[in-house]
Amino acid sequence: MEGRKKKLNPETAEKLKERVATGVSKARVAREFGIARPTLYQYLAESTTSGALPSATTTPRTAGAPGEPKASPRQIPAGG
Repeated sequence: MEGRKKKLNPETAEKLKERVATGVSKARVAREFGIARPTLYQYLAESTTSGALPSATTTPRTAGAPGEPKASPRQIPAGG
């Protein structure tokens, strides 16, 4: 037995993955598609096992240029 029926059809699941890949927050994408965040992560995990969009689940959060970490309050200059 394979478990519960999928909430999203394959085309909609691809749209979900594309939204995440473009940088839209996972919480927002889950709301837009009417699914819970754990369900969204399951769809994203499927894409990494099938070889599609592997960066969708591993993209770090950034606060500016890609690859730069978020600045903590201690890292922000006092005058700026």
